[in-house]
Amino acid sequence: MIGATLGEVEAAASLFKTGSAINRLNATGRLDDVPPILSDLLRLAGHVHRATGGRFDPTVQPLWRALAEGRDTRHARGTIGWERVRPGPPTRLDKGQALTFNGIAQGCAADQLA
Repeated sequence: MIGATLGEVEAAASLFKTGSAINRLNATGRLDDVPPILSDLLRLAGHVHRATGGRFDPTVQPLWRALAEGRDTRHARGTIGWERVRPGPPTRLDKGQALTFNGIAQGCAADQLA
């Protein structure tokens, strides 16, 4: 059960797993077949975004990538904005946006296991 639950979270939210739901969403800007765990993460992210006055924002992925690759961050900064994410289904991102749930996916997995 533990392995299956962790596998489900990884298949939905891992940026390191080729073919994960979040990677497919980030690549195309749209995801029609949103796994339940990803729907849960989208709802949770929206709640935490509101509760923190926008300080928590999963749309920072392009900024993290630009920083990691040593690129200019001006364009990436312009893609940040949770309010432009449409959770769906289908889930849609605004042009140039990409998500990361690294800040909450592990906690969500722990909640699922509990």
